Amino acid sequence: KPDLGALVLGVLVAGHPRASELSKALFGFKELMLVGFFLSIGMTGLPTVEMLIASLLLCLLLPMKTGIYYGIISRFGLRARTSLYSSLTLTNFSEFGLIVAAIAAGQGLIAADWLLIMAMTVSISFAFSSPLSYYAEHLYQKTGGWLRPLEPNRIHPQDAPIELGQVKVVIFGMGRIGTGAYDELHKTFGASVCGVEHAPERVDLNRSQGRNVILGDACDTDFWLKLKKDLNLELVVLAMPNHQGNVFAVHQLQNHGFECMVAAIAKYPEEVEELSEMGICTAYNMYEQAGAGLAQKALEGCFLRE
Repeated sequence: KPDLGALVLGVLVAGHPRASELSKALFGFKELMLVGFFLSIGMTGLPTVEMLIASLLLCLLLPMKTGIYYGIISRFGLRARTSLYSSLTLTNFSEFGLIVAAIAAGQGLIAADWLLIMAMTVSISFAFSSPLSYYAEHLYQKTGGWLRPLEPNRIHPQDAPIELGQVKVVIFGMGRIGTGAYDELHKTFGASVCGVEHAPERVDLNRSQGRNVILGDACDTDFWLKLKKDLNLELVVLAMPNHQGNVFAVHQLQNHGFECMVAAIAKYPEEVEELSEMGICTAYNMYEQAGAGLAQKALEGCFLRE
């Protein structure tokens, strides 16, 4: 069968070193086929009021589904915030369930009307879960007070909140820009520089290169709640690529009373303006400065050679 053959072929090529590149190349094609599949379901018939009511009744199961996921995830030793984020992400009904329903309808196992009901249920569940995922941090701040006491006694090591120690300079986001800033600041502040990165593989890479980097997430409310308030910080550099993450970090620094200089990167002029209005020392437009740096290197390399 072609479906089984495609599955077997996928298993065979999954271990190839360039499988990820193939996946990226086929992503657009996969999305196009998925849209065509949804359209084919929509063209099988028109939904009725009874179908809509059935879909809404099925969507009443979403809070129960979210609660079950939260309970399961938290039992693995994850904190309340991580469990809430994960369960909210999984709130909607999966579109793969719609694929299973289409196969069942094609085999005559269920009526064709149920395929339309499932399609509407999946669509409504996405419309319901998307705002929840967008406002997940706000929801956690509202519910964290009674969710945190329900956390397991032993937190998974990779999910445990961390402390920075006695440092003077902290760099959030240890990508290419963050590592460059770390190396420059290390010349002045020495061992008093610390990097914070949320990706474990990036933490390991920086540590292997001799940098003092710890695992942490500046967009995590608990990170700031459990951070020592007696830190003697002089400078915080926000080198995270997500502008909203940098804005959130500035708010947390201000809300928790950290009196230090703050510098941040931005991609667009309006982001620079927003950060400046928040009172930070400097907002660095990396695109503009990259152009200036390239011009300087061009002058040095082409005209200023001895």
